[in-house]
Amino acid sequence: MMNRSDPAQVSPEEYARLAGEGLQSHCLLPLISRQRRLGVLGLGRRPEQAFHQEEVAFLAQVASQVAIAVENALAYGQIAALKDHLAQEKLYLEEEIRSELSFEDIVGHSAALRRVLHQVEIVRPPRRPSSSPARLARAKSSLHAPFTT
Repeated sequence: MMNRSDPAQVSPEEYARLAGEGLQSHCLLPLISRQRRLGVLGLGRRPEQAFHQEEVAFLAQVASQVAIAVENALAYGQIAALKDHLAQEKLYLEEEIRSELSFEDIVGHSAALRRVLHQVEIVRPPRRPSSSPARLARAKSSLHAPFTT
């Protein structure tokens, strides 16, 4: 935490920027959340008046809340990116299932399995395009023996 604009405490560029804005005093507080440094909260004053200890204590509390908000925003961005990536992967895998694995290749030439599948289609209409491949796989794995007619 810094208080008052002292050229020895900041870079020449930063001091020039502060002076250019007419700021005579400033308070810099670290934004730390879960032992991770996220940035700095900087406040400035035009009159050359140091920040009082009560103000600094209050601003430190504000800085901790800002750090939590920044960390939450970063986490939300990461989650959104991962969600988008998973959605793209899901679409890719569904397309792979549709294009490379036809159901007839899985069933093979077994007459018994084909009769069972025909009976299932009679009881249940064919799969809609919006049905998930995982649901279809579960339905296939639950067939144990052919129906008798």
